[in-house]
Amino acid sequence: MVVVGEAKYACYNISMEEKTKRHIIGAIKQDLSDRFRVIDNTVEDKRLIAGSFPDVLLMRQEPPKNDDVLFVMRIEDEDLVNSVPAWKELERSEVSFYLVVPEKKLDEAKQLANAVDVFAKFAYYTLDYQGKAKVKYE
Repeated sequence: MVVVGEAKYACYNISMEEKTKRHIIGAIKQDLSDRFRVIDNTVEDKRLIAGSFPDVLLMRQEPPKNDDVLFVMRIEDEDLVNSVPAWKELERSEVSFYLVVPEKKLDEAKQLANAVDVFAKFAYYTLDYQGKAKVKYE
């Protein structure tokens, strides 16, 4: 368990630094919170979608109160091949999913997804010299 300020984060994607993932999720929230309810699914009380725990849930805005998940996002680091089983699980869900990958891995991620018959939307991120993230959506 990682404690940042008063927030507690459960670690499950050991290959990516939690600080980096926090920056990427923060950028996604900043970009999309005007259109979706953006849920950080890496904290306690994670939601299971199709046998997997995606990093981010994009849900219908409230009100009215709802649990409508419209999109899920899985944030990847450099190791794409070992993530393919999780991609296949997410593809089985009833919601669309995004693979959020480093910009330099975007083409490789698209080719790998195509090769294993995984249909996903893509977003890519860059990190500046201070570790702050910017996310672009396709």
